[in-house]
Amino acid sequence: MVNESYYHVYNRGVDRRDIFLSDEDRRRYLRSCILFNNQIVIPRKPELLIDGSHPHQALDPLVSIACYVLMNNHVHVVLKQIADNGVAKFMQRLGTGYTKYFNRKHERTGSLFESTYKSVLVESEEQFLHLTRYVHLNPIDLFQEDEDDGVRALQEYRWSSFRHYIGKTKDPIVDDLELKTLFRPDGYRDFVLDWIPNRGFAKAKL
Repeated sequence: MVNESYYHVYNRGVDRRDIFLSDEDRRRYLRSCILFNNQIVIPRKPELLIDGSHPHQALDPLVSIACYVLMNNHVHVVLKQIADNGVAKFMQRLGTGYTKYFNRKHERTGSLFESTYKSVLVESEEQFLHLTRYVHLNPIDLFQEDEDDGVRALQEYRWSSFRHYIGKTKDPIVDDLELKTLFRPDGYRDFVLDWIPNRGFAKAKL
């Protein structure tokens, strides 16, 4: 993989099973995105990852994360590789660490994810922009009965970086410089939401 290039990285549960069974699981995964994003992993007591607080931001990061979404049985992340082999190191640490946590908590053994994560190189600005929109629109599939309700719910969905980009929260995981240089404050929200009719409500695929 090439440093300073963006990649679409995604993975899902083995046999399409859920990889998040509670909000605590989702919080743990997001905190791990910070903890494992260092070239040298600093040992921390487990309770620091389950008390509701975020670890400190990476001092020597492997990747920068432009956007993400957590769904029940899969994850999408758009990230830029910063360090050599940064994507591979980050995803291996994240997958291994979260699987150990999940298996211990839910009293299970074996693989949690279907396979090694998949990644696709982002080759143009147009592809990057559409990809971030696709990632942020993933939760719309959870609200299939009414498009207006889906739009409202999408803007409140807690397990995505979309709320960060529309000013509803400050997400410590996200490096937003790329998108913020391309859009005015309300522009990105319109860019994402205006695509819903074209997408085919709750049906389109990347």
